[in-house]
Amino acid sequence: MELVGILVAFVGLMVMISRRVPLYIAMLAASLVVLVSAGVGPMGIARVVGEAVTHRDTMDLMLIVASITIMSHVLQKHGYFDKMVQALRVLLKSDALTLMFIPGLVGCMPMTGGAIVSAPMVWGLGKRIQLSPERQSAANLIFRHSWYFVFPFLPTYIMAARLVDVEIYEMIGMLWPLTLVMMVAGYFFILRPGLVKGLPKREDSETERPRIGAALYTFLRYGFPLILGLALYMGFRVHLALSLMIGLAVALFQILFMNGPERPSLSVIPRLFWDGIDFALVGTMAAIMVFRGAVNETTAFGQMVEAMMGAGIPLYLVAGGLAVIIGYISASHASTIAVLFPLIIPAAAAAGANHLTYIMIIYAFAFLSYLMSPLHLCQILTNHYFEVSLGKVYRIYLPVIAVVAVTTAILATVRGF
Repeated sequence: MELVGILVAFVGLMVMISRRVPLYIAMLAASLVVLVSAGVGPMGIARVVGEAVTHRDTMDLMLIVASITIMSHVLQKHGYFDKMVQALRVLLKSDALTLMFIPGLVGCMPMTGGAIVSAPMVWGLGKRIQLSPERQSAANLIFRHSWYFVFPFLPTYIMAARLVDVEIYEMIGMLWPLTLVMMVAGYFFILRPGLVKGLPKREDSETERPRIGAALYTFLRYGFPLILGLALYMGFRVHLALSLMIGLAVALFQILFMNGPERPSLSVIPRLFWDGIDFALVGTMAAIMVFRGAVNETTAFGQMVEAMMGAGIPLYLVAGGLAVIIGYISASHASTIAVLFPLIIPAAAAAGANHLTYIMIIYAFAFLSYLMSPLHLCQILTNHYFEVSLGKVYRIYLPVIAVVAVTTAILATVRGF
């Protein structure tokens, strides 16, 4: 009965996500099915939900995600990202290099389908270097998502670390090579000379050279809130939410006291904070923790993994294979991790395996399959914006995905299973 319930929960989760049902609703519904199939009664369900939502990790996660969305909203609303992009183009003195970094910079904003925000910038730079629409679309997708292996303010990253009680910097220590490989492979397969019609080198005019100093000042000024938040968390181990709030305080000081007569009044701050909270995303984090609680109430997941291993399938193939299947079908990195981390990581630990290796395998392959999914909203919006077909874009960026996948397998083998 439990296995049937889990199958129903999985299928229902995939169907709901494919039909654009909000992820928090889909996760709560799947949790309910899992609990009912495990024979948990109404009081037990209330207990599981209550304990999950009020758990310190859950409250901490919701606070961090709320802080991220507020900071992102403030920086976007007041043009911080736009000014950083403009400064970056002057500093790099290369439209191709700028095109590589802009999608990732805009990717700092935790928003569904956020690739559409960077698409117009990529289009403008792509025209300058005579990049085809298919390559512009592939570049926007690959370079936006390359930083998902290392950006510590990514809600899915934070949620993944909380699910397995691992520090974020430990995950970055495992996954950072994949960002480097994805960037290099992206350049090689999408932008390198010979694949595009031309990559003319920009020559700075006499009037433009002095702008480099001004551009550096602009980049540091408008990037300082983010840089400070990262430095406090990564360098000094300040709590992530506090690091974000300090960075946000700096941004608000700049907005309120350094913008001359155009600065807004203090009275706008409460509204700015309220508008900035992505309640659906915060709710999703809580729903995912509820699902983890539901998984802990059933033994069927463990039995399913044991049955696969009993059939001679190595655990690493179970982990990677399920990550690819669920990620591709659901087009959701977060839900794939929410399903598999509580399922695979305890099994790996119980078997005496290196659980960090399995964290890397699941995170990486869930991400790659999510990125490729035809239901991935970034992919849908980007291809629509550039008016290109999925098949043509696939042919351009699938080699990049393959290189990252092979690199993940090599790293996992070196770390040991």
